[in-house]
Amino acid sequence: MSNWLFKRVTDILLAVVIMVGLLWFTLTQPVFSFSLRDAQEVVLDPQVLLQYEQELVNISTSTDNVGDIFDATSDFLMEKLAAVGHAEQLDRGNGQRVIKMTLGEAADERLVITLHYAVLDRPLHEIIATAVALIETARVVGEQENAAMQLELSIFLHRLDNLAASLMNASTYQLEQMAQYNPAKTTVFLLMPGMKTPEVAYTGGQWRYLNLLMPSRKRTDIALFGRLNDTLRLRTLKHALQTNGAGNVKSLSIPVHLPGVQPSPLKQYWDRDVPAFLMQPNMLLHENNDALQTDFVNAVTRLVKQGY
Repeated sequence: MSNWLFKRVTDILLAVVIMVGLLWFTLTQPVFSFSLRDAQEVVLDPQVLLQYEQELVNISTSTDNVGDIFDATSDFLMEKLAAVGHAEQLDRGNGQRVIKMTLGEAADERLVITLHYAVLDRPLHEIIATAVALIETARVVGEQENAAMQLELSIFLHRLDNLAASLMNASTYQLEQMAQYNPAKTTVFLLMPGMKTPEVAYTGGQWRYLNLLMPSRKRTDIALFGRLNDTLRLRTLKHALQTNGAGNVKSLSIPVHLPGVQPSPLKQYWDRDVPAFLMQPNMLLHENNDALQTDFVNAVTRLVKQGY
C-alpha cells in the first residue's frame, strides 16, 4: 500500500513539475542564444548623445515652472526630429501634446514606436536617455533605403496632473489614427520610461500571480510584455532584437482574460486586436554609457531594415 501511494505521489509531483515547466515556457518564451553581440553597424557620436541629454537636463533645471519645462522640452524634441524628416506637433488639450513622424517608404510591414514622455520638474535619466535614443533611431532610419518596415514614431508629452487619464486618451487617439492598419502587418512598441511598468501599462491584480516570472530590470537589456495571443510573434520579435545586437532580451506573455483588469493603455490596443508590446529598454538606465545606447539604436534600426 505504501509503495503504491509513493508511486502515485511521485506521478502527481512529476505532472505538476511538467505543467509548471510548460507554463513557464509559454509565458516567458525563452530564446537560447550563445552568440555575442554583432558588431555595431551604426556608431553614434558620444558627444552628440551627451549634448542632447545635457540640453534636456538643462531644460528641467532652468526653471521651477513645469509649464515652461513642458514647452521647452516639446520644442527641443520637435527641433531634433524635424531635422531628420517631416514631423508635426499637435496640442491635444488637457495638458497633452504629441509629436509624430513617419520614416521610410511605404512598406507592407509597419513598426509603430510610441514614447509616453512624462514631463517632470526635475531631470530623470531614464526618460531623457530614451528620448535621445529614439531621436538617433529616427535619424538612422531616415538614412536607410529599401527597409522592410516603415517606422512611425510618436512622442506623447504628458503633465503629471491626471496622468492616467492622459495616457488613456493618447492610446485612444493613436488607435483612431491606426484604424485602417492591418494588425497582421503592424507591430507597436510602447515605451513608458520613469513610470511603474508594467503595472501602469496594464492595470489589474494579475501581477501578484506573475511576479516570479517578471524579467529582472538589472539583468535584462530589453524586456517585452505582450498578450498571450501574440506569443509566437513575441518570440520571433525578441529573437530578432537579440540577434541584431540588443543583448539579453526577456519577455512575458500576459493572459488577458483574468478578472479585475481595469482600463489601461495596453488593454486599449489588445481590446482592438492590435499587437502592442510594452518595451522596457533597461540598457538605457545606465548613465554615461553610449555603447549601450548605440546597441539599442542598432537593434531597432536593424529590425526596421530587415523586418522579423
